[in-house]
Amino acid sequence: KIQVEEWMEEIPFRMQRIIRYKVFKELTWKETATLMGNRCTENSIKKEFERSMKENYKKEEVENA
Repeated sequence: KIQVEEWMEEIPFRMQRIIRYKVFKELTWKETATLMGNRCTENSIKKEFERSMKENYKKEEVENA
């Protein structure tokens, strides 16, 4: 839990919000997009999440190599 909290502090605030809504509160992509506002769609939020997770995974691979 501590590692997740530390990691969450390092990522952009927008992504923190997406993760809190989708992962921790277990909302749907549509509900998450509505809470994010700014004309977000469920597909755009989902893609943003997927890109961020992929980017962070690659970054971690490089740091652990």
